[in-house]
Amino acid sequence: MVQQLFEAMAKGRRRTSDICEYAASIGLRSERNGKPLCVQTVHKILNNSVYAGLIKGVLTDGKEVKAAFPGLVSEE
Repeated sequence: MVQQLFEAMAKGRRRTSDICEYAASIGLRSERNGKPLCVQTVHKILNNSVYAGLIKGVLTDGKEVKAAFPGLVSEE
């Protein structure tokens, strides 16, 4: 379902609030409380480089590097 959010953004839904509404329409909900995702959560998802197969942290000196797993979406 997360991949569908990226596809919606690629197809022209640019505002986070539009994608948030789309997430609710496809039934994507918070795992923690079962409520529809809030705008801040959708923003975090769309800006999380892990979904593109990139990681960064202490072991990478804060630099983004290619992960050992494939990304759900392209880096673009």
